[in-house]
Amino acid sequence: MNLVERLQSVFVAAAVLTGLAVGLLTPVGEAGEYVVIPALLVMLVAIFVQMDPTQVSEVRRAKSLVAASLVLNYLFTPALAWALGAGLLSVTSRTCGSDCCCCW
Repeated sequence: MNLVERLQSVFVAAAVLTGLAVGLLTPVGEAGEYVVIPALLVMLVAIFVQMDPTQVSEVRRAKSLVAASLVLNYLFTPALAWALGAGLLSVTSRTCGSDCCCCW
């Protein structure tokens, strides 16, 4: 395993934090939605290009790993995304006794 492969998770975490910082500190707005999909595509291609085609047949032997991956990707992640969306994107506002509107 070379250095780039060993630090791959660090690169992904740095990209996430960079994207979060750019999204919070700059008025990216609607332009951000046009950047996310191409960026994900580049990241996934970079990951899958490293895979040796002979390793694909080994997936059949790793049934528990495949099952865990399916549960994580298709049950846990959507549930987490829904929970985050419900919590962070809810438009509940209460007045706090003055002319301002508070979101908490």
